[in-house]
Amino acid sequence: MPKYITIKDLENYLLVDIDLSFYEQIEKWIEAAESSIEQITGRVFVASEKETRLYSGDGERTLIIDDAQKIENVMINETKITDFLTEPANKLPITCLYRKAGWPRGRQNIKVEAIWGYSEEAPQDVKLAATIMAANLVQASSGDSNAKSITMGRYSVTYPDEKSAEDMKIAEEILKKYQRYG
Repeated sequence: MPKYITIKDLENYLLVDIDLSFYEQIEKWIEAAESSIEQITGRVFVASEKETRLYSGDGERTLIIDDAQKIENVMINETKITDFLTEPANKLPITCLYRKAGWPRGRQNIKVEAIWGYSEEAPQDVKLAATIMAANLVQASSGDSNAKSITMGRYSVTYPDEKSAEDMKIAEEILKKYQRYG
């Protein structure tokens, strides 16, 4: 099920009414665009339910974690700890846990229970990128013989005109600023 945009968002962008019989396919294309965004940026933009993830300590004071909205519980070797700080301290998402004593070395010895994700809902510019990418998938399905292609990471699409290509460049620039890892 799409998380970032709706079929209505896509209809508004394309200035068309999509026939109900195509909704299932359109949702798959939206999901493909959203999945590509997550692969390209290394981020999940919509917060999940509370979940526990395992991390390996390396002896350093800073533990890099996935984007989180709220840290619920941290355990080292099944012992709950509270002597850590979240970083950044004054904004979300949380991307690191700092501990003066350091994080003990070990494989998957640190459990972090959190609400994971970049934000409660996708930022507006990320929604625009998802809309552009999904729209290009819809337009590519038309089979236009003058189509052009673009590849962004693992995302590849063929689009019917130069405007679509320009829009895709906008989407690419949006996603560059959200890439978690260079």
